[in-house]
Amino acid sequence: MNLSEFGVRKPITNLMIFFAIFVLALYSFSRLGVDLLPEIEPPIISVISNYSGANPEDVETKVTEVLENQLGTTPGLEKITSTSSEGMSVIQLKFIWGTNLDEASNDIRDRIELAKQSLPDIPDEMDNPYIFKFNTANMPILVLGVTAEGSYPDLYDIIDRRVSDNLKQIPGVGTVLIQGGGMVRQINVWVDRPRLEGYGLSVLDVESAIRQENVTQPVGSLKSGLTDYLIRLPGEFSGPQEINSIIIGRKDNRYVYLKDVARVEDGFEEVKTRVRINRKPGLVLMVQKQNGTNTVAVAERVKRRLRQLESDLPPDVRLQVIFDTSKDIISSVDSLKSSVWLAVVMVIVVVWFFLRRFLPSLIIALTIPFSLLISFIYLFLSGKTINTISLSSVAIASGMVVDNAIVVVDNVMRRLESGQRPREAAIFGTSEMFLSIAASTMTTVVVFAPMLFIPGIVGIMFGELAVIIIVTLLGSLFTSATFSPMLCSQWLKTGKPANSSNLLGRLYAASENWLGALDRLYSRILRWCLGRKKLVLFGSLGIFVFSLFLLRFVGNEFAPEEDSGDLRMSVYLPIGTRFEESDKIAARIEDILDKDVPERLFYYVRSGEVSGVGKSMGNASGSHIITCGAKLVPKTERERSVKEIGQILRGRIRALPGVVRTDITTGNPMGRVISGSGGKSVQVEVIGHSFQDTDAMAAQIKDIMENIPGAVDVSISREANRPELRIDVDREKSSSLGLNMQMITDTVKAFIEGNTAGHYRERGKTYDINVRAEEKFRLKPEDIESITVYPASGGGVDPGRQVRLSNIASISEVLVPQEIERKNRERVVRVECNAYKRSSGKIVEDVKRELNKLTLPADITLELGGEAEEQAKAFRDLALLLALGIILVYMVMAAQFESLIDPFIIMFSIPFTFVGVILAFIVTGMTLNIISFLGVVMLMGIVVNNAIVLISYINILRARGFALSEAVIRGGGDRLRPVLMTTITTLVGLMPLALSNGEGSESWQPLGVTMIGGLSVSTLITLLFIPTLYAVFETRLKKKAS
Repeated sequence: MNLSEFGVRKPITNLMIFFAIFVLALYSFSRLGVDLLPEIEPPIISVISNYSGANPEDVETKVTEVLENQLGTTPGLEKITSTSSEGMSVIQLKFIWGTNLDEASNDIRDRIELAKQSLPDIPDEMDNPYIFKFNTANMPILVLGVTAEGSYPDLYDIIDRRVSDNLKQIPGVGTVLIQGGGMVRQINVWVDRPRLEGYGLSVLDVESAIRQENVTQPVGSLKSGLTDYLIRLPGEFSGPQEINSIIIGRKDNRYVYLKDVARVEDGFEEVKTRVRINRKPGLVLMVQKQNGTNTVAVAERVKRRLRQLESDLPPDVRLQVIFDTSKDIISSVDSLKSSVWLAVVMVIVVVWFFLRRFLPSLIIALTIPFSLLISFIYLFLSGKTINTISLSSVAIASGMVVDNAIVVVDNVMRRLESGQRPREAAIFGTSEMFLSIAASTMTTVVVFAPMLFIPGIVGIMFGELAVIIIVTLLGSLFTSATFSPMLCSQWLKTGKPANSSNLLGRLYAASENWLGALDRLYSRILRWCLGRKKLVLFGSLGIFVFSLFLLRFVGNEFAPEEDSGDLRMSVYLPIGTRFEESDKIAARIEDILDKDVPERLFYYVRSGEVSGVGKSMGNASGSHIITCGAKLVPKTERERSVKEIGQILRGRIRALPGVVRTDITTGNPMGRVISGSGGKSVQVEVIGHSFQDTDAMAAQIKDIMENIPGAVDVSISREANRPELRIDVDREKSSSLGLNMQMITDTVKAFIEGNTAGHYRERGKTYDINVRAEEKFRLKPEDIESITVYPASGGGVDPGRQVRLSNIASISEVLVPQEIERKNRERVVRVECNAYKRSSGKIVEDVKRELNKLTLPADITLELGGEAEEQAKAFRDLALLLALGIILVYMVMAAQFESLIDPFIIMFSIPFTFVGVILAFIVTGMTLNIISFLGVVMLMGIVVNNAIVLISYINILRARGFALSEAVIRGGGDRLRPVLMTTITTLVGLMPLALSNGEGSESWQPLGVTMIGGLSVSTLITLLFIPTLYAVFETRLKKKAS
């Protein structure tokens, strides 16, 4: 019993199977999470080391190089890059896609342990290096701006206690971070240097006294009688002012208290960062979710809790959502959902137009939901989520799943019209076409199947798309072989439909006349083509060659950028600019944003340094850097695109006095984070050890890049050197006075930067106790020279002797690098730019042409990095996928036709796909990117289906005794309607993707445009070219045979 016979003879069983599928799909759909993208783990692991007080060159030689030499032998490593900055080393290890990162992490830990033998002492000099493994789940799902007026000094503490701690208790919340802005409570011990020196005491004595007086620990146990007592001595400070009363030394037979040489302040850490949102001072709160949780559900729970918490906050404290991933997800998913529904409706309308009968159209239409519902069961069972890729797959498949049902129902109707009973017509009509529709389905499946084995970001991103389309198409094949014939046997009747005089009858007659006229017109054109074979063949070849010349006008890029309304800017002032001066420029930028961006929902500025996670992830940081941005209203509610607004701001901000450079980015940064490209879209890497030589070459390339059309925000990654005061100690002199380098370093650091001498605990929170000189004693370089250092006791040196730093050291001003970047264990500097109104690929082509004219020093090499590097890899994988798809399609057809010639003829449909794709790119202005390239690959399995239908039927007619030309003409005329029906249903299924204007539509428009252009032009040319070519081949074969 075959599938069609099973479906027809057991209708109740069949109905229960599909009802079970329906119920399972609904359950699966209700349990599926919603996310923007599938959970992607980029093959990148960072090793972060803190080496406090070291300049970038020391960090490079003592930490980065040592670690790189060990980490460079890690298995599966593709590339190693690093950044050595003030007090920090960040090494980024990029592995081959598909590498097991858990195993790689263990390998990295082993190599770090080996490297520790050569690293500075841990923990005395540097902290233990730690590993950071990024996952898309680590991206904040919510970024909140918190503003206050009168409550601003206490804002950090208020948010930390009342909001952050509360949000951490919500199920699904991973962590809550407070970044930038706010004032962090700290117990400050401000040392009066002259008074301290007057008592003959060192700042290190103050630190030591605080540490010794701030101790709580168990001191043993006492067994008395039947009881075992634990003895604890609580010696920590109970209040900040208690610190005033500790004794730090003796002078003239009297005790010296801390209050005699310093003042204790319950205050705040030094402000190094200032954040304002809509001109109001505030801070930034970031919420991350736990791995595997539903982004939208967690974000909704957080926002619901925030609404409850707002009532408990001071009246001047306001919470503003700066970035809401869930909102972007819902907008993108809703946009795709509407595209899917519209596609389904349009497909049903097209089917009804061609069949003009309600019940056959309904049978075909029912194929759509049952085929698509199977995909939701797969998503649930495989632990996937509903995201833009899975929904786009469903949208693409919605126009393809009806093809098999169309062929089956059309054949069953022909048998019914010839007088067969419904059951026999359904069984034999489906059995007759099953091998044909199975082969047609397989030509599409074999194009998608290799995507499951392609490495790299292409396989990761599109593997899910491939599986869903394969599952959906196989579901469509099963549905059309069982469910469709069962419905045909139950609903359709023997004989032709009776003519009716009502409106539907007249519409049927009119449309039949129109379609009949189209059949006859096509037959006449086909007869004309067969009479002028050379003209048709060479004319078609000319069209193909002409389209290749148009390729030069088609841009290319890695991936399309969405207009999500996110505008981010980094503004650089001269290096070394004080934070306070940067904040004044930030206020002027606020004026520009307020005036020139009326489309904003809100805007923000942050001046100063980034700390913690933000710094380790490579965010721009420094007292001379201003980070600012705005969130715009949805693009459907504004006339200007986010790129146009960015271009206007680019000019206005660059005109501000003191601004050295601006970097403006738009769209969601997730793509660059996932690909690991980072930085700007176009990058040239200058690799070499010499700072002087590489800086000169970078300046030369920068001049070239600035003259290339479309290149904006041109910059060099290595900033101008930063001014530094260097203290050179005379070791011999200092040793003779009983001083060592550790003692000198600790003393200078305590006076200038301050040292943490202990911690003060209150109500479960811990605050630093910081010892530092009063600001008036550290305003100018001379204040450093006058710092007093005291020798340690022993060695025949008077421990109370005061030694001025100027007596043992000299202070000079030097320029040092802000940071040192490396790639594959060699220094690198990047010249980079963004693209505006021109594709990044075309800019790269111009850059490469100009670089070829340069004469390079022997020790310098140039490489393209960033998106160009990732684009080359992705395009190489997709090209391999394209070639593999073409070969597999040919193999499937050869097996179906049991011939090598017929599939070879059909394969000529493929070149004309490229004609349509190129024309579509030029007309719409779209570029070749990984999304549109994917569309080209997918077309390989679709465009041949029309030619298969034509050639198969022509072969059947010739087997029945028709002459060659008559078989070609009649076969073309008879199969025109099915060809047009399957083509148009696929096209209208893609139409909503191509025409969508909602949030996130930029990502999938190229796919829709590519497939519509390629399929429509290929179908039109195929209907004439393939039958003509078939006739030529058959005529030549007949001549050879005779």
